[in-house]
Amino acid sequence: EIASVHKKISEFCAKNYISVVDTLDAFIQEKAREMMAHPLDYHPGPKAHKIIAKTIEKFLAKDLKI
Repeated sequence: EIASVHKKISEFCAKNYISVVDTLDAFIQEKAREMMAHPLDYHPGPKAHKIIAKTIEKFLAKDLKI
């Protein structure tokens, strides 16, 4: 399940002082099928990339105090 993998990665990064841009919350309300590049390809598609970019932008603006 995605939640257990997410937790393990988050904990590993925290223990090793690795910054993480957590995009999970940005996808909670989204339909998985709409995020895919193609129905047979589970890689992020254009809509997912836009959500990821906005999440990274917010993270950097906060982190860099822009």
